Amino acid sequence: MGKKRLRLKTERIDGEEVVRMECVSCHGTEDADADIVFECWEMDGGPFPVFECPFCGRGTRIPKQVIEETEAEEEKEKHLGREKSKR
Repeated sequence: MGKKRLRLKTERIDGEEVVRMECVSCHGTEDADADIVFECWEMDGGPFPVFECPFCGRGTRIPKQVIEETEAEEEKEKHLGREKSKR
C-alpha cells in the first residue's frame, strides 16, 4: 500500500492557478504557482509539498489547506474527548 497523498486544492487568481502556502513558524502566507508546487511535490514524493520559508528562513512553508485540515481534525478529536493523536 502506498503513502496517502493529499488532494491539493488550487485557486485561480488573475488567470494563474495558485496554491496558498503558509509558514508553520512565522505564519507568513504566499500564493505559489501551482505548476511549480506540483512539480516539486512530485520530485519530493511526500504526503504534501514542503518548501523553505522565504520570509523567516527558519520554518517550512506548506499548503494552508494542510494546516486548516489538521486544526479541524484536532478540534474534532478534542470535542469527542480523545487525546491528541500521535502522528
